[in-house]
Amino acid sequence: MAKSINSVVVATDTFSSLITKTNQVITAIGTEVITANNSNDGANTTGNTNLIGIFGANSIAVGTGIRGGTVNAAANLTISSNAIFVGTNTSFSSNLIITNSTTTVNAVMTISGPTLSVSSNATFNANVTMAGNRLVIGSNASFTGANTTLGSANTNISGNNFTITSNTVNITSNAVNITSNTLFTGSIEVSNTITLLGDIKYGPAGVYGVQTSAANTSLGVTLGSPLPVYSWAMADYKGADITSVVKNGVTVRVSRFLVVTDGTNAFITEYATLHSPAVANLGVYTVTASPTHVIINFTQTAINSSVTLNISLTA
Repeated sequence: MAKSINSVVVATDTFSSLITKTNQVITAIGTEVITANNSNDGANTTGNTNLIGIFGANSIAVGTGIRGGTVNAAANLTISSNAIFVGTNTSFSSNLIITNSTTTVNAVMTISGPTLSVSSNATFNANVTMAGNRLVIGSNASFTGANTTLGSANTNISGNNFTITSNTVNITSNAVNITSNTLFTGSIEVSNTITLLGDIKYGPAGVYGVQTSAANTSLGVTLGSPLPVYSWAMADYKGADITSVVKNGVTVRVSRFLVVTDGTNAFITEYATLHSPAVANLGVYTVTASPTHVIINFTQTAINSSVTLNISLTA
């Protein structure tokens, strides 16, 4: 609170009272009142204060730190107008939350914390290099700079829309996990291995076709009867091109076959077959049609054969 010094009452106060109150004013100016002068170091006042109102200045120099809250309790610092950072480096060593509709950075921005989380629309119009431990983008993000480099150990993109219009995108992280829909409208060049754990779909929701796979490590002990190894809905896809590998011990059967359906019946043509050893024969493929599905069957000649299928379905 403000320093309280009673006024001099001319009618009743003594000269001694005047001196006492004058000394109180001098002490307050010297130890409590914030003053100013023209020296290089400026005027100094030691202590704590709490200003209720608006404080204005051309420049504010803070020796240790600036924070929100009160004198005895820290809280969030709210910057309620546009903020311009023009220094060579601006460092944030704790959580930084930006909730404005637009945040513009016109200089080099280096983020070295363990996690960068972007939960609102973000547009990057210059080169972007990210080398932190973790980058999380949970909303629309647009990178339009010439080069965008993601060098984080883990980069997670889970927003509704992630648009990259840069000339070059270099991803050098150990792991890139994309858990939302991803649309590529330009060329993609991959110079290393791509591992797909799901299907490749052509057209919206795979309406034109799908690349998938199926595997059965053991067909059991049934011999001489067709065993189902894969099926699909006839209404979705009319044709299939399938590569098969059947194994039983050291014996291997590799083949390719086509399947077609008219929506009621299904037909198969196995047009390429190889065996190792050459005289071995692990079985034969057939196809049947249920009321709704095409069913690929394999009749094994040796128990516990395994089957792996790479399947290309076309609508």
